[in-house]
Amino acid sequence: MNLPIKKQLIILAVLSTIIPMILLSILIYIYGNRMAIDKSKEINIDKMFLIDQALTLYIEKTKHTVNTIAHNPLVVDLNTNELVTYRHWSDWSEMKPYQNSKTEQNIYEHMKLIHMNNPDMGSVYIGTDSGKFVMYPPSNRRPFYNPARRPWYIDAEEKNGVITITRPFVSSDKNFHVFAVAKHIYFEKSKEFGVVSANIDLSSITGIMSHFNLGKESYILVTTEDNQIIVNTKDPLSVFKNLNTDELPAFYKELSKMNYSWKNINAEGNTYLVKKMQSLGTNWMLYALVDKKVVLAPFRTAFNALLLCTLLILAVFIPIIIKYLIYLLIPVNRLSNHIYSLAIGDSEALQKKISLYSATDEIGKTIENYNLFLESLNNIFLKILGAKQLISSNNSKISNQMLIISANITKNLSLIDNTEKKIVETDTVFRHLLGDIVEIENSVKSKAASNRIEEKLNKGKDEIDSCLKNITEYIADIKKTSAEMNINIDKSVEYNKSILNESSAIGKTIYVYKLRSPENYSGDKENKKGKKD
Repeated sequence: MNLPIKKQLIILAVLSTIIPMILLSILIYIYGNRMAIDKSKEINIDKMFLIDQALTLYIEKTKHTVNTIAHNPLVVDLNTNELVTYRHWSDWSEMKPYQNSKTEQNIYEHMKLIHMNNPDMGSVYIGTDSGKFVMYPPSNRRPFYNPARRPWYIDAEEKNGVITITRPFVSSDKNFHVFAVAKHIYFEKSKEFGVVSANIDLSSITGIMSHFNLGKESYILVTTEDNQIIVNTKDPLSVFKNLNTDELPAFYKELSKMNYSWKNINAEGNTYLVKKMQSLGTNWMLYALVDKKVVLAPFRTAFNALLLCTLLILAVFIPIIIKYLIYLLIPVNRLSNHIYSLAIGDSEALQKKISLYSATDEIGKTIENYNLFLESLNNIFLKILGAKQLISSNNSKISNQMLIISANITKNLSLIDNTEKKIVETDTVFRHLLGDIVEIENSVKSKAASNRIEEKLNKGKDEIDSCLKNITEYIADIKKTSAEMNINIDKSVEYNKSILNESSAIGKTIYVYKLRSPENYSGDKENKKGKKD
């Protein structure tokens, strides 16, 4: 990555904050949706059981009422011949039980009392095979009305004395669909069969359903075993229609085919969680259609609030994190600038130290170590400057000594030349002496020659003494000059040794710092690692 480290750290800080929050939000969203749906399913199953219990209690109560009527002595000992029939009336007929026989009045009063004690129950009535009929509350009868031909009568007759819930049918007086709880009985006194029945009031069942709210846009559906709708809390007009009819939306057909597990059904632009359950008390089918959007609404509201708070927190803390990262990088930038100043040869950079923000963190320790390095490097340069001055001074001293040695050598060479001249002169004197000695030998007896020889010998002696004296002085000067030359040479050697020692110490120091440099250090690590491998 070619981005500056500041941008890399900022991107890393932002990504390391945002990505975990996004992943956590996704997990919370998925897990929260699942929990909300599971919790809704659990609650609605409990509600369906309660609905089933309420329906069962209502039906059982109606059955109990019908059974009570059927076993009442007034009904058991009823003379059906004293009841009115409408099977031969060719026009609508108004029921007037108080204008009929005393027996019919007593039965009517009994059913009235039963109905008053059960206000949520529909009509109560008795019909016979011969077409006799009495009912509370009274209503108009159709022309040629024969109870034995009605669905409630036929269904009860098929069960032969077992209380049954009949199929839905259209009432004869008000033309709306109802169903009944009926029992087929035998009137011993009249030797005639008949049916005691009570209508199931759908408004009462709908009222029971209304106590179990599944949520907004959710509703309850109750059907018979043959898929006829009994209750629909959302669409009352669909009551007594078959689920598979083309008059209803297509998703109703899916209801009839589904099993007893939860299922997602798309209907009317919504997604419903649908549960099918068979009522234990009535054998009806109960359907709970729960709007999934409504189920998830509380969780999504809470999730949106949480998400908003998270975004606000990120909006506050990300700038703080970025500013803190920039603050941390200030000493790093100063270190980089300082190293660059050294690289371009800024000598004043050696005298400057980088200020510390903190001496405890890694960056602070790095800056502190770098300042120590600068101090050591500055000391090395000072030693180099001192060595340079020492070398310059020693060179000057060596030059002076060499000049002195050169002067002494020139002086000694001059003395040697003079000595050589004296020796030549002495040799000449000796030769003259030898010639004179020969002449003396030839003329020993000559007094003048003897005096001349004596003079020459004295003169030659003086000259020889003078030459010897000069030679002795010359030799002494040469020895002295040689001793001084040896001293100067020894001093030069000592100066050179000190220079070499100083140079060696400086070289060792520079070599140590070179070994401590990051490149060699990392290289050593790699070499060691390679050796281990």
